Amino acid sequence: MSVTIKDLLDKDIAFISDDKTVHIICNDIFVLGTDCEIITKETLPEFNQAVDDCFGNLELAAILYCARRFKLRPLKKEYEYIPRNLWPIFDACGPG
Repeated sequence: MSVTIKDLLDKDIAFISDDKTVHIICNDIFVLGTDCEIITKETLPEFNQAVDDCFGNLELAAILYCARRFKLRPLKKEYEYIPRNLWPIFDACGPG
């Protein structure tokens, strides 16, 4: 599935900052106080891979994209929102 930046903005998964940078929203999912990760046209293929890995679920793909960029697993409490069959790909992102 190929997603565009516009798709992410339309679904409130991303926002544009004052300097026109696009950010994926990931409030407090990894470390309390974190809120977003930059996405660019160059990193959009990484996001699209996350979409494929999450079977088209854009919200989960946003978390996976951020996890891979941060090299961190989501906080343990976030796993209750992630289907168990996807836990291994989130665990592979790094320490949690």
